[in-house]
This record gives sequence, structure tokens and C-alpha cells, in this order.
Amino acid sequence: MDITFNNDPKLSILIPVFYLAWQDDFLSKNEFTTLNDFINKQDWFTKAEKEFLKSKIDYTSPPSRSELFHWKEKIDKALDNSKKPSNLTELGILIANAERQALNEEDIRIIGTSFAKMESELGVMSREVISGFKKSKDTITHSYKTIESFDVKLLIDFLDGSQAATINKVKQLISSPEFALDIPENIMEYREKVLEWSKSLSKHNLGAYAYPKEHGGKDDIEGYFSVMETLSYHDLSLVIKFGVQFGLWGMSILSLGTEKHYKKYLKDIGT
Repeated sequence: MDITFNNDPKLSILIPVFYLAWQDDFLSKNEFTTLNDFINKQDWFTKAEKEFLKSKIDYTSPPSRSELFHWKEKIDKALDNSKKPSNLTELGILIANAERQALNEEDIRIIGTSFAKMESELGVMSREVISGFKKSKDTITHSYKTIESFDVKLLIDFLDGSQAATINKVKQLISSPEFALDIPENIMEYREKVLEWSKSLSKHNLGAYAYPKEHGGKDDIEGYFSVMETLSYHDLSLVIKFGVQFGLWGMSILSLGTEKHYKKYLKDIGT
């Protein structure tokens, strides 16, 4: 039987930490390292349980919206408990013991220190985080609802115009797991990631838009700049790399070749 938080409730103690790490749709290198090291050091987890927990911090397979929503439901239910948690560990214990006792007092005493150390390494200010988890109070602002006075799709179609297909193609690509925004803190690793992204753009023929058709391009300068503009929604370093690689460098090679052909033409006609 596959392990889940429901059939192995003691693992639910980590739900608040996982939710905090993923709620911005981005798992930082420090968050991954801290959580991965923590999981590895816990002798009270079996090998299978560790593999399950590690699957929840796999940046290539982030939790779905529905899974995040399910975690938040468990957090909200625990916060409605008469016991008020003062840190993420206490909140996790409430979730783990919600249906039945999965962690007893001795378990909690043993794991308390390692959890406190993990929260510290994550830079978590528990009271502020828990306060942020709590449901918002009703305000005048929350009582208002968005009213659309125009057709949003019509406006998008108008703005995208003839470049809609190109723009949507790029949006689909940069939304794929391959382009997940797990930005390395090390600048050299970051450069390698941008390079790999650039290679992927080339494989999808996005660098060929501005080149003449006789050289395998599309002779579409408008499409080229639509690609660049859409990439700017994702990562500006990638935009610069794309412009330098396929614009400055690539066009320089093309111009050099064109100049040679032009000089040969002048020679042939005797000028």
C-alpha cells in the first residue's frame, strides 16, 4: 500500500513546513537542503517514509493546487482547535493527532529539538507564520467582488493580435516543468541553467524567427520580438541570453556571411 499522510498520520507533522515552503510556488535551495537533511537524519522514519516525504520536496514535481489546498484545510482545521500552537512543530502535532494519536508525549519530547533546529535553519518566525495561516477577518474590502466591465478575452486577443500563436507557444513552454523557476543561489549554476533554457528554446525553433528563410529561419522579426517579450514574463536573464545569442551573435555571423556574398557579387559584376 502506498504511503499517504492519511494512512501514515505521523508524517503529517511536516505538512505546515511543506505548505510554507511551497505556498509561493517556489522551493529555494536552502529550503530543499534543510528539509532533505532533516528527513535523512530522522531515525523514526522508515526508508519508505523518507522517500515519500522527499517526494514532497521534489522541485521537478511540485504539489498540485488541489494538494496545497488540502494541506491548507488540515492547517485551518488544526488552528480551530482549542489548543493554540505557538510554533510549526506544535501545529504539525495537532494535524498528526487530529484523527487518532499518532505521536505520544515521549515521541514529541524526542523529536522536539530536531524540529526546533529545522525551523531555525529555515529562518521561520513561527508566531508570524501561524498568524499568516489564520483565516482573514471580514473587512469592507473583502466584501467587494471583482466586476468585469469588458470582455477580458477580447482584450487579450486584441493585444496579442497576429502574434497570438507565437505568444501562446512561448507561454506554454515557460510554464513547463523544464522551465521551473528554481533559481540557484550560485551564479555559475544560474548561468548554466539559463544556458540550458536557451538550448531548449533553440530546439523549439524559437531562435530562428528573425533569420532569412533561406538560412532555415522564418523571416519574422515581429515574431522574434514577441518571443523576447513573452520570455520577459519568466526570467530577464534568459531574455538577455536569448537576445545576445540569437540577436547580437547570430546576426553578426549572418551579416558577416552576407558581406562576403555582397563583395563577391561586386567582384563578379566588375565593380
